[in-house]
Amino acid sequence: MNPSKLSLSDTDVIGLKVIKALVHKQRFLVREFRAALSEDANQLTLRRLAPKNLSTLDGTWAIGVHGVGVRFANTKSKEVVDVHVGLFDADSAFDAWRLEEYAQSIHSELDNFEPILERLAAKGVIRRHESLANHYELLEAKVGGEEGKGVRATTDPNRP
Repeated sequence: MNPSKLSLSDTDVIGLKVIKALVHKQRFLVREFRAALSEDANQLTLRRLAPKNLSTLDGTWAIGVHGVGVRFANTKSKEVVDVHVGLFDADSAFDAWRLEEYAQSIHSELDNFEPILERLAAKGVIRRHESLANHYELLEAKVGGEEGKGVRATTDPNRP
């Protein structure tokens, strides 16, 4: 279903674009990160075995393992994707804090995603994740297409 047919506000449409872009980037980075890890890596050994950098087609990502997360920071664009290690098995899930950090790094005008997430959940575009507290997942059948493809996550006309 097309987001415009869901009667979303302009703010919610922009929020949905940011969500789709984050989920797309998160899936990509988790897949590349897992490929760079040795097979015996687990949550306990992740800090020791994780590479310091990850080179991809869209640049080099500095990697920092912290608490229960892995932070990817693009060294050129300064884009930041912070992934909860629990998301390595549910790489399309997201929470408000990580979404806000990503939005800030791409210069989105949105800075408070809690009300947006509540409205999108009420419309059935996203839903609470079944096993990760305070996390949501995108219901892609509701928004159609490949997540993040061709989506600009900011409305700043001066930003590519």
